[in-house]
Amino acid sequence: MREVQLSVCIGVDTGGTYTDAVLFDRDRGVLRSAKALTTRHNLALGIGEAIATVLRGYRGPVAFVSVSTTLATNALAEQSGAPICIVLLGYPEHAIDQHIAEQAFGDDPVVRLAGGHTVEGDQQQPLDLAGLQRVARDYAARVSAFAVSGYFSVRNPLHEITARRTLLELTGLPVSCGHELSLRLHAGRRALTTAWNARLIPLLTGLVAAVRRVMAERDLRCPLMMVKGDGSLVNAETAQQHAVQTILSGPAASVVGAQFLHRFHDACVVDIGGTTTDIAFIRDGRPVVSPDGARVGGLRTMVPAVQMHTFALGGDSAVRLSDDGRIRFGPDRIIPASLALHADPAARRELEEDAVAAGNGERANGVFLMASPSHAAGGAVAATLSPSQLSIVEAVQGGLVSRTRLLSESRSQYRAVRDIRRLMRRGAVLAAGFTPSDAAHILERQQSWSREAAVLAAVGIYHQSTARGLSVFGDGGLPEAECQARAVAAQVYAAFVAASARSIVAAAICDTTGTVLDTHSPLSRALVDNAVQHASGRSAANPLLAAALRLMCPIVAVGAPAACYYGDVATVLQTTSVVPEHSEVANAVGAVVGEVRAEVEVRVTPLNGGETFRVHMPEGTIDLESLERAEAVAMQRADAAVRDRARAAGASEYEVSLQQRKTSTTVNDGEMLIELVVLASAIGRPQLWSASCADCVADGLDMLRPGSATSTDN
Repeated sequence: MREVQLSVCIGVDTGGTYTDAVLFDRDRGVLRSAKALTTRHNLALGIGEAIATVLRGYRGPVAFVSVSTTLATNALAEQSGAPICIVLLGYPEHAIDQHIAEQAFGDDPVVRLAGGHTVEGDQQQPLDLAGLQRVARDYAARVSAFAVSGYFSVRNPLHEITARRTLLELTGLPVSCGHELSLRLHAGRRALTTAWNARLIPLLTGLVAAVRRVMAERDLRCPLMMVKGDGSLVNAETAQQHAVQTILSGPAASVVGAQFLHRFHDACVVDIGGTTTDIAFIRDGRPVVSPDGARVGGLRTMVPAVQMHTFALGGDSAVRLSDDGRIRFGPDRIIPASLALHADPAARRELEEDAVAAGNGERANGVFLMASPSHAAGGAVAATLSPSQLSIVEAVQGGLVSRTRLLSESRSQYRAVRDIRRLMRRGAVLAAGFTPSDAAHILERQQSWSREAAVLAAVGIYHQSTARGLSVFGDGGLPEAECQARAVAAQVYAAFVAASARSIVAAAICDTTGTVLDTHSPLSRALVDNAVQHASGRSAANPLLAAALRLMCPIVAVGAPAACYYGDVATVLQTTSVVPEHSEVANAVGAVVGEVRAEVEVRVTPLNGGETFRVHMPEGTIDLESLERAEAVAMQRADAAVRDRARAAGASEYEVSLQQRKTSTTVNDGEMLIELVVLASAIGRPQLWSASCADCVADGLDMLRPGSATSTDN
């Protein structure tokens, strides 16, 4: 029976709120998509539910499963990870400044040993092998992995390679080496990147094991791939060793997915979710990659990643009124009132009472509290709560409760405010209220949940504005609730469009000039708000200035709320916008359509004034007598090494390209080589699992009849 190469794959993205999955065919595109709640305490649960849903009705084999994950990003942002031991070979005391040392090492033990190399690649001291043996003996039982960073290991990795072999033989624990993660010069940041890679290896290994269990339960006997921060794919085995390269894999997957769903050469890709808006740019058909490495929180790594600009602006951002009458969003995410009533019809009474109280001039702030579905008042949670915190959790167990009413009934409002803040931080209590999603429901741009609840919440906002003497929504003379709600929704919608346009302007300026523009600054607001008024045909507040902004590429918007807003955002920026089909699961599509990419750099540097030439290779150095011979060896080794890395990363068929970059200077009317760099790149598709039964593939696809070939389960 002949073998056939399969074309059906599964892509998975674990976002902050939802885990998305797609069943994808290379010839037919998205066959089915699904969403499941992300289970942060155990990501495999949400992944398993999403995979089970997209496989419903499909009984054929799967070529591979690919996952983009927030695990590494969250660990860096939260400064968490497995315990490690950092081994620095030949590092001078001054090589790592105090700030980077604190970020990189934390409370983990740091051992400095003799070794390392010079910038030319010469050994500066013999490697302390006895010291490595002591490290293995002293720390093997106390850590989960080792991080080894040698001084100038990018010029000669021999000591790192020897140290890894020694530690691995003596302990059996994972060992992270700096030269495998970055070839750029910066000893401090390379040590930081190596340390964080070691911390993440056990975490990613645990995730891979959990996903493999999910795959085994579904009899998915196929390769498992992961998405890297630059949007490329790598097999799970390699990803575990280079775990730090998976940071920002979710945003990267959204860019790759958007590009697949709507082909374009240059574009601004906007991924809008419930909490944030992520913006990246495509140039010449490829995502722009950060030249300085991925940044997460205050950590700047040396890992290539898509240059992403993130703003605290989402469809579920809290809507607030400032004292100067401006509408502000976030930065916190809350449950939209329309969703709260949709999930709990009994919440109507609380929303109505709050709106009436606001209309009567009573104190009401439009914020409601509800119990988190993942927490319960009893059991393990109750054991960690104070009596006053427990009373709040018990009060919201029955459904939506006005925050104002809860505070008024408490013995100490100060303590209650503090307890609510702590319970929300722990995720035991959730906040609900008016959001841009509610405004979209009122304006009938979105029909997912309860429009009635959105109207009630908007009426409360309207009366708050009037009671505070603000004229945000007119003079306060609108008599009917529907008119009041529409007035609020229209202003919130316009403000959200302006805020989205400001975010794109800030991202474009930062991307092209490196200047960080404060989207809340008076100048930024005045400029973009004027352009919004000009684009909508309204008279500008400043009759002397009519601003116009033009984005020189189209906007490709993805994410569930994208279709609600980005047509008008594009009008403001005098460009076009596209919301592709399946944009709500673009990240999962990006996880499965990405390519495997590998790169290798081999350098040639002159020694002794050009008498000999040193070739700096991934496995060490070699000295040759002529530049021509050194160049030939560099080309040969770069080509061989990049092919090895592409195969190790999971590529089957791939294309290799070789480029040279030569730096020289003029000396005594002659040319003297400073450095010759050979850059080898390999690009290909993942290795696909082959099935020996062609009929089972066809039967599996036939289960998805043409009438239901594309379906979404939410």
